Amino acid sequence: MYRTVLFLIMLMCLGRAAEGTLVGSPHDFSALGGSPCGYCHTIHNGLGGTGLLTPTFGPFPAITKIYTSVTRKIPISIAQVSASDARICLACHDSMNVANLAQTNASFAYVMQKLDGNPGAYIEVDLSNDHPVGFVYDKNKDRELKTPQTTRPIFGPSRDQMWCSTCHNVHDNSNGKFLVMSNDGSALCFDCHIK
Repeated sequence: MYRTVLFLIMLMCLGRAAEGTLVGSPHDFSALGGSPCGYCHTIHNGLGGTGLLTPTFGPFPAITKIYTSVTRKIPISIAQVSASDARICLACHDSMNVANLAQTNASFAYVMQKLDGNPGAYIEVDLSNDHPVGFVYDKNKDRELKTPQTTRPIFGPSRDQMWCSTCHNVHDNSNGKFLVMSNDGSALCFDCHIK
């Protein structure tokens, strides 16, 4: 019993910490009613064991294209990108998906209104001009990568993959564009790239 109560108190404190940085940011949907966290997280039946995403988000949009380059050392596929957090981000950041959901869901109409006021907020499902995600971050295969100096998270089943959330923290917009650190002087880029 004591452990259960302690666990619940810890969860409440963690939730409040995340909520504190989220409040007032473009990801704060508390105007819809309830907690700022409750729109993206649900305590029970969430995906991925984190209570992430309520059923109102589905179906997730399908990614149509991904970044390719003849100089790229680590190959990736649409299936790999789709298995990352990209489709979760695109639930809101794909204008077509949000427009379709907004027709039947007032919450998404509100989301669309907020996104329309932020140029560049729509990433769309063609990711060919966006930084690649969904690949194993392996500096041994690509000599132009280096071990990050910061303690940024690397995600995936083996905790070694580059995901959207490697560079973006959806809970904290203090660096702008929800970046995990400042990109002044390309600092974020040089944290992983040699040049």
